This record gives sequence, structure tokens and C-alpha cells, in this order.
Amino acid sequence: MSKNGNHASDKTPVIFYSAKWCAYCHQLQKYLDSNDITYEYLDVDVEANQQSMLEASGGRYLIPTLVINGEVYQNPPGPLVKELVNGRQQ
Repeated sequence: MSKNGNHASDKTPVIFYSAKWCAYCHQLQKYLDSNDITYEYLDVDVEANQQSMLEASGGRYLIPTLVINGEVYQNPPGPLVKELVNGRQQ
């Protein structure tokens, strides 16, 4: 599921591993939404998504986890995500 039903960029999507019960995830999700950052939301309570996150992060279970340009960022601050995404779009 992508933010607001939009599809993440086919070029380099922002993948957002999260969980409905995670307060830090909600905070980052609000930041992404308010800054119009498109992402693909993957709930880690779904086993396949959890496995995918663990593979991407080298086995570290920490959410929120984002994958941007193939790089993994665990619990990143919103402004850093915005900077990374803006750099990706140029």
C-alpha cells in the first residue's frame, strides 16, 4: 500500500517498513505525508514484510526502517529523509 493510494516512483521507491502499533512510525509517517513524500508502506506484522526488512537491514529489527536508493535507514529523522528524497529526485 502506498501513501494516499499513490504508487511509489518506479525509478527508486521509498520503502517504509512500519507497524500500526509503533509511535515512532506514526510520527515519521505524518512527517512524510505532510512533506508529500511518496512511499511504499510495508507492515512488519506481516511475516513476508518482516523478512524483507530483516534481509535489507542485515538482520536488525528496528522500526521505522526506510530504504532509499538501496540504502537502509533505521529510525531516521524526517528532515534527513526529506533531504535524501529531494537528492534522489534531482
